[in-house]
Amino acid sequence: MKRKTIMRAIVGFLLGTLSGLIIAYIFAYINGSDQLFDDSFINRFGSQRTAFVVQMLFSGLHGAICFSSMGYYEVEDWGLLKATVLHCLTINLSFLIIGLFLEWIPFDMKVIAFSSLLIVGCFFIIWIIMYVRNKREVKKLNELLHEEENRTEEE
Repeated sequence: MKRKTIMRAIVGFLLGTLSGLIIAYIFAYINGSDQLFDDSFINRFGSQRTAFVVQMLFSGLHGAICFSSMGYYEVEDWGLLKATVLHCLTINLSFLIIGLFLEWIPFDMKVIAFSSLLIVGCFFIIWIIMYVRNKREVKKLNELLHEEENRTEEE
């Protein structure tokens, strides 16, 4: 399980870094800027290069936390509800802490509450999709098992 969690964290870090880079480019393009970050963010870290490295490291950290926390679902003593709630809380807290530090969101309670609700909503939609998909897989497996049992009984 440790190895699986480490692999998830590595994949999550890489995907988080890539996502952070893509999002930074998108926002720079939307804002018509030739810089990835605004001047206050660059000044906070001393240079655009340092701001870029910090942005990528923390984006990667967020991805690593999101992916490695999927291990909650593998804890046998926990039910699906507990694992889901803890996973959602982990993602939400990670985003809020890193988002505030990197100025993805301003320190405003309305924005923080809206961001949290948006994350929970997106998490819920993704969870429903995964739940339905997994339920179909289980149904197919049960049907195959039932067919196999019927074949065995006939022989």
